[in-house]
Amino acid sequence: MTALLAFYDWLPRWLLIAAIAGLAVMYGRVALREGGLMSELSLARHELTQLQLAVAEANTKAANQAAALQQKVIEAQNEAKIRETALRNDALAARSELDGLYDDIDKIRGQLAGASAAAATERAVTIGSVLQDCSRKYQELAAKSDQHVNDLRTVIEAWPRTHMK
Repeated sequence: MTALLAFYDWLPRWLLIAAIAGLAVMYGRVALREGGLMSELSLARHELTQLQLAVAEANTKAANQAAALQQKVIEAQNEAKIRETALRNDALAARSELDGLYDDIDKIRGQLAGASAAAATERAVTIGSVLQDCSRKYQELAAKSDQHVNDLRTVIEAWPRTHMK
């Protein structure tokens, strides 16, 4: 310890004060730099938190959109089943109606054999009229069906596709 005191006595006082001041300035610079680094670290942590929140929000939004899309798919499938059932019922009703017409035609054939020429002509005109009406309605139905098929193809061809590898 005496050697240290002797060393201090040997150094000029101004040099000792300058060294202490220099060390104090260096310490101040280090402290300021450390404070700056700490604030940068704090800012980086804040930005990271904001990014994590944004990612969580985007994930939630994507999950909600996927759920909504899935719900729409389920609704579309349910509606398709309802339409399919209605079409099947309509087809059965049409088949039943056709069977009834075949039965009526068979009855008329049996009646025509013993009917007068005027009665047979009147029945032929009536049957021809019914046949024309059925033919016209069949053509209208075919045109509507063709239009629906065309619309469906347009939707299918225009629907966005994802290319999976």
